[in-house]
Formats: sequence, structure tokens, C-alpha cells
Amino acid sequence: MHLIDFINLIIQKISNLFRIRRQQVFVCIDFEELQDRLPRIPISIEDITYANVHRVTDFRDQARVASFHGFLDQVQIGVYAILDSKVVGHAWAIICRDKRIKANGYFRLCSGEALIHYCNVKPSCRGCGIYQVMLFNLCNRLFNEERLDKVYIDTEVDNNAALRGMQKVGFRPLGQYMYFQFRNRLIYKKCITYYDS
Repeated sequence: MHLIDFINLIIQKISNLFRIRRQQVFVCIDFEELQDRLPRIPISIEDITYANVHRVTDFRDQARVASFHGFLDQVQIGVYAILDSKVVGHAWAIICRDKRIKANGYFRLCSGEALIHYCNVKPSCRGCGIYQVMLFNLCNRLFNEERLDKVYIDTEVDNNAALRGMQKVGFRPLGQYMYFQFRNRLIYKKCITYYDS
């Protein structure tokens, strides 16, 4: 092994231990603030269950099935967007059912709060409003069935499509945060920008 290859291997191993996230955080505290958006194509929304979890392979790889089983085991709530009987999108929510939890190893939630995460739309179906419909339907369940007080959602600061989708549904920007993780554990959180709403 050459020295350069060895150095690259060491850098890769170190970067796998540390992770820095720069996230834009949005919040909704009242379901009535959200807007039901009509998609440009005819889709339906379906809850993700153990019986249909395998359907994610309509557009994602087989590894997602195990991930989704894990989410269901953690009592997370997920929805599929269905087009022509095929799954073309998914969105998940982590609900804090305890006093406090750290969702995804970095996002602090208190009782009565949820974090929407792990959203994806099939690339050929993007730009049709599917993401917004999934968010609205997931929030409907979180606020009206789970009776939550607050729903958060975040994404990378440069994910412009997701940022637009969140705002179109009616989520309010809360701020930009940097999360520093070591071995998937939060070691430091810094608010970069806070939006007073």
C-alpha cells in the first residue's frame, strides 16, 4: 500500500466517525396553518405497515425494507405515495412518546413532538407536488390522530426542492443549525440563524 492510499484510508475512517450536519429546521404548531396541496398527477396516500413495507422496492433498493421494518419496530409512522399502483414516495415521522428523545442521533424532541424525516420521491415524479401531499397527510395524522403539539421537519440547507416543498405546505422556518456527531451521537449543537416567528 502506498503512503497516499494509506492516508486516504485513514481520512475515510476518521470521517466515518465524525459527521457535521448543517440543517434548516421548520416547525408547525397548528394543523390549520398547513395547506392541502393538490398534486399534478393522481396519487393516493397509504400508511406504511408491516404488510406493505416491502413495496418500497418499487423505486428504492432492498435494503430500505429492513430500514422500514426498524422504523415500524420503533413505532414510527410512515406514508407511501402511490401512482398507478406503484410506490413513488415515502415519508416518516418519529414521535416522542417519552419525556425526551434524541431523534436520528441529533434532533432533540420532547413529549408531544415529532420529527418528519426520511422523505423521498422517485426522481421521475419529482416536481409534481407529491412531497407536499405526503407531508400534509402525515401531519394530519400526527396532529389529529396522535394529538401532537408540534411537528418539526429539517433538511440540508442546500436542498432547495425540499425547502420549497416545506414552505408550500405551510411549515414555518425556525432556524439553521449545525450538529456535530461522533459515532452517531450528538456532541455539539449550534444555532447559526434563528428566525423569530
